[in-house]
Amino acid sequence: QKEVQQIQDQILQELEAKEREEEEERLAVQREEAKRLARKGVELLAAALRFNSLDEDEGFDAFDQDGDGRISLKDLAETADALQLGLSKAGCAALHAEMNSSKTGFVTLAEWSALLAAVDGEAALHSLGHKPPPKPTVTGDLLAADV
Repeated sequence: QKEVQQIQDQILQELEAKEREEEEERLAVQREEAKRLARKGVELLAAALRFNSLDEDEGFDAFDQDGDGRISLKDLAETADALQLGLSKAGCAALHAEMNSSKTGFVTLAEWSALLAAVDGEAALHSLGHKPPPKPTVTGDLLAADV
């Protein structure tokens, strides 16, 4: 009787260990997918800013829909949708989580800038099959008209 109980306990422990291992693998796959979505989102943001000739501060202000000096997930999702960036809800959530390194639930300008500084907006545009718009040029005539 005692031997049977020991065997049952051992089988139960092995099953629990297997379940823990499978759960850890599932979570690792989810984390990798979230990272992939976040990388894609950062590239899309950088491309959108470059396409619209916005610097990081101007881009932050554009995404900060309510003007409170921080970007909520709602701000990010609504602006990404308005710009037709093609980010899914999961993509927006992954991007927001990646940007919000302080884990406050809001992206600060410093967090926004730190993440976007590492991405070349022009290269991101090219990778999406788009050419950046020409940079504005200043001519002598324009300068004379401004004086």
